[in-house]
Amino acid sequence: MLLKQSIFSKSYFRYALILIVITIGILVWVSYARLQAFHDYHQDLTHETVLGIEKLVSQFIAEKTRMVNVFADEQIDLIRALASNPDNDELRNKLGELITLYFPDRFAFSIADSSGEPMFEDFDGLISDLCLTDIKKFTKDKFYLPYVHPNTEGYHFDVMVPYGENGEEGVLFISFLADVLGDIIKSIQSPGHQVMLIYPQRNNLIEIIADGARNHWVRDDYRLSEKELADINMRHAVTGTRWEAISFHNDDLENNFMRTLILESFLTLSLFIFVALFMVIRLRKEEVRRELAERQKNELMSVVSHEFRSPASVIQSALDLVKDGDAGEINADVKKYINMALASTSQLMLLVNDFLDIQKLESGNLQFNMRDLPLFTIVVNVVESNMMYASKVGATYKLMDPLCSDVVNCDENRIGQVLTNLLSNAAKYGGKDDVIEVSLSNHEKYARVCVTDHGSGIPIDFKAASSRCLRWLIPSQPLKK
Repeated sequence: MLLKQSIFSKSYFRYALILIVITIGILVWVSYARLQAFHDYHQDLTHETVLGIEKLVSQFIAEKTRMVNVFADEQIDLIRALASNPDNDELRNKLGELITLYFPDRFAFSIADSSGEPMFEDFDGLISDLCLTDIKKFTKDKFYLPYVHPNTEGYHFDVMVPYGENGEEGVLFISFLADVLGDIIKSIQSPGHQVMLIYPQRNNLIEIIADGARNHWVRDDYRLSEKELADINMRHAVTGTRWEAISFHNDDLENNFMRTLILESFLTLSLFIFVALFMVIRLRKEEVRRELAERQKNELMSVVSHEFRSPASVIQSALDLVKDGDAGEINADVKKYINMALASTSQLMLLVNDFLDIQKLESGNLQFNMRDLPLFTIVVNVVESNMMYASKVGATYKLMDPLCSDVVNCDENRIGQVLTNLLSNAAKYGGKDDVIEVSLSNHEKYARVCVTDHGSGIPIDFKAASSRCLRWLIPSQPLKK
């Protein structure tokens, strides 16, 4: 029993281990699929973000240039008056107030003549040398692409437009704080992503980040490192500027996602292992209970079989002695009843043997005594031994001629048990005063025994008369007479 329990236990744990391995495989596949989906999602998000920023910044610069042009056209008289009298503080202040009213985010302004020279001094020092150089370049090329100018008062970018007749009179110059572009980036930048504007022609110099101009980000070198350049997922030139919009993932974004995947997979696997082990333990307990119940049943059947067999054997022996006259002569009527009692005792012994056979079948230990025997002899003997039972229920058995004389390889006792069951069922469930037909015939390489009653147990739609037939393979030639 211990060996059997051990085998069952190993089998359960083997199945649980297989399920755990399959679960691990599924979790690995799901995690890989989720990681790929994560990468695809953020790649698409990066693409949309960079294109969105490029579009918004480009539109913002174009709109600023258009508005400065409109302002220059509307205020041309004031600009000409200041250009004619650049030392007039009242005119300059008035123009500054109007520019501030139109452009609240302006940083500085000036007007230059057609050669690019400023017409009044910048006493606040807001207009740097870079601004002056760009103004002269603009008057020459009539073309300008903004970029960030550093200044202690504020990092800014410039917008310049020509004014006057055919734009030949001079240049209106207005600087805007670069932080306003940071607001655009912040409005579209996704968590876990780093988006910025860079100046590629100046060694990939960082210009604008989500917090504003680059001076809001404290670092030793504002040029992109080799690692940052390698991590760029998407870059796109911003139309109408010298900038490129770029984006790359923060290092913590993928690391955090990987940690989350590992944690979720570990918790899922732990829960599955717990459930699997719990089920194995429960199954093992149920198996132990089943084995205990099986053992108790077998013990009960053994006890019942023994307890029935002993008194039945005593009764059968006593009846045999009385029948043989050892206790004195008996008349025919008494002998008839003794024969009936002996037949019932034999039936009781058969029931006891059936109990034992069931045990042997379930344990796989049922033995067969196979021999070559004439089948008609077995059939005749079984029919004669069941005549008494048939007469009690008002039935009779009739052997149908001819009985074939084939030899079959079989266990005589087991065949007798099967035939007895068929004959007793036919007598019990057949019609009133039924004549039960027993035939024995040869069908090619088989011998067939048919027991036919005429009861109503089977609906007529299926079969007019219920027949119960047995077949045995014929191992030898027909019996020699």
